[in-house]
Amino acid sequence: MDFNTWLSARVAQAETELSFREIRQGVQAVQANYLARQRGRELSGKPMEGRAKREAFATFYAALHHITVYEWMKTTPLGEFPPIQKIHDLGCGTGAVGSAVALSMHNSAIVCGLDRSPWAIAEARQCYAGLGLSGGARKATLPGGLPKIGSGEIMVAGWSLNELATDARNGMLKEFKRALGRGAGLLIFEPISEKICPWWPTWVQELQGFNVEEHRIKFTHARPEWIARMDKAAKMDHRILSARVLGCKPRNFS
Repeated sequence: MDFNTWLSARVAQAETELSFREIRQGVQAVQANYLARQRGRELSGKPMEGRAKREAFATFYAALHHITVYEWMKTTPLGEFPPIQKIHDLGCGTGAVGSAVALSMHNSAIVCGLDRSPWAIAEARQCYAGLGLSGGARKATLPGGLPKIGSGEIMVAGWSLNELATDARNGMLKEFKRALGRGAGLLIFEPISEKICPWWPTWVQELQGFNVEEHRIKFTHARPEWIARMDKAAKMDHRILSARVLGCKPRNFS
């Protein structure tokens, strides 16, 4: 199943329980939280609280994140990757980012999702399986639940680190450094907004010694019909996609 077919099936699943209007309200609620954070205010409730928000994540935002990562990865911005054994999808959410990385590599890597939300874990499993990927997802709190990651593996964190508390995020940085030292690869995707990720410049500096490169993504794309329809209804426009990235390839030690 390709991604557009998967998205159509997931939207059809969502619309068996919620109307298009209700999903649109969820999309707007998630966007309102994001804009509030840009203005320095706290999130109003949990990011995935309520069915409408969850379906907004599982359809609209999952699609946007997947497309952003997959299209950028297709340009081989970091060069050709060596064979990857495992893709660790950290804070995997619905599995959109880990699946995009896996599909862009065209190999048989196992995708291992980690998330603290039982709902997200179920979504990620469904996403990976629906797109024909090997692997699964399990419950874990980061950074404590991280496995030992090293050569031939890559860590992926898509739009998830900005959601962590400061202590947990600092703990993730330490774990990333340890894994990079063992030869692991890294891909971090975050919003382009400086206010959402004030910690970003520090991370760029801290990871320079591990050959981690900083990239900025910004490109136009042909939106799937359902995304264009939702954009219009929610008074949004995602014809241009953007993100900031920190990334490096794994090193395969002999």
